[in-house]
Amino acid sequence: MKRVIASVTALVALTAFAPTPAHGAAPRDSASPVAARGTCSTVGCGGEVTNHSQHYIRISNAWCWSHDNDYYGDRLYPCYPWQNWDRSDLYPADMWLTQNQYSGNYVKYRDTDAFMASAGCTTVVNKWIGPVLLGRYVYDRHNTSSVWIKITDAHFIDVLSITC
Repeated sequence: MKRVIASVTALVALTAFAPTPAHGAAPRDSASPVAARGTCSTVGCGGEVTNHSQHYIRISNAWCWSHDNDYYGDRLYPCYPWQNWDRSDLYPADMWLTQNQYSGNYVKYRDTDAFMASAGCTTVVNKWIGPVLLGRYVYDRHNTSSVWIKITDAHFIDVLSITC
């Protein structure tokens, strides 16, 4: 955890802050063209995910809409072709992040744009921006479909648990 806090603190020095809308607020404007195209090349320059759960979690380096609304389904079909599923070496693509993995360790995922809360499971995450904990979010997907959650700009997502 100290490593995460140190990384997040370092990110603060590099990040200009803007107020973040509360969960359920109206969608904000789309990301800049650079961020939207996944050209972020340094660790901490975009959305990040660390998986501290006992399960894999699916992440995506592409979000092809101009809004932050959740996307329901197992795959982000409109954002990339099926040939890019489960690929850590391509953009746009998605991949599985295993236990104790960090998205920033993959060049194409240094700006991770979304993560998936799987159908039939409850996913618990902490959302951070810099050293500020924005909150703990619980995605209960029992008896319902999977949902992709947009990671906004420099948010850091710490996946705490996934229970299926």
